[in-house]
Amino acid sequence: MSSIKITKDDSFVWLLVTDKSREIFMSGLFDLYILYDDDSETLIEGYSQLLEALENGMDIGIEVGKIPSKETQADLQKEVVQSSGINIVSCGMCAEVILHRVTDEAIVCPHCEFSEDPCHFPDLYY
Repeated sequence: MSSIKITKDDSFVWLLVTDKSREIFMSGLFDLYILYDDDSETLIEGYSQLLEALENGMDIGIEVGKIPSKETQADLQKEVVQSSGINIVSCGMCAEVILHRVTDEAIVCPHCEFSEDPCHFPDLYY
């Protein structure tokens, strides 16, 4: 049975695969890391390095990813839109970031002068 480790500083998730690490290393499917108690890690680059880590009782893990913070950029953008009625979008023609009022039926890009309805100006963080 596998378990996970979550680092304290950056909420990074590791799948602990210590018991299956030899098989995983030989398959080459995933990079393996030695996981230390101080939340640091080292990429395992050779089989002898893996064996040494196992002999020393170290945890071996596979990267899963970072747990997103509660407040994402999209959440903040929603707050801006709700409180100000102004949205942050990118131009569908030149990709410049621009602001517009959410009540605008058409948007004109001040950079390239592209003019179209809001569906051609994607929200920056959605």
